[in-house]
Amino acid sequence: MRLISQSGEFDVPYEIAALSRTENIIRVYVPIVGEKGTVMARYSTNEKAKKAMKALHKVYAGMFLAQNVEMSDDDCEECIKMAARGFGIIKTMVNSPDMKFEPANIVFRFPEEDGV
Repeated sequence: MRLISQSGEFDVPYEIAALSRTENIIRVYVPIVGEKGTVMARYSTNEKAKKAMKALHKVYAGMFLAQNVEMSDDDCEECIKMAARGFGIIKTMVNSPDMKFEPANIVFRFPEEDGV
């Protein structure tokens, strides 16, 4: 998943980033960038910053729909290898040995002040 700053100036992968909210400011920490953190969003109130973080959590959690199917140990290992490629969906067809990994290209942009 990609995180876009409120201004659109910064774009970082969520999977390698850590976020923090201090009062009304949301910062991202990416190992490559450094320890100071980069401001991703700034709101007029602490409550609006909390709402923006809650919206991020909802987008990341999303909805997961699955159907349990029986599979061999080899098929299970193949699914695990595909899932290691990143956030996405593993598709299988009933009565078919074919499996396919489709990356989920999810983008979250921190909303403007009036969008929270």
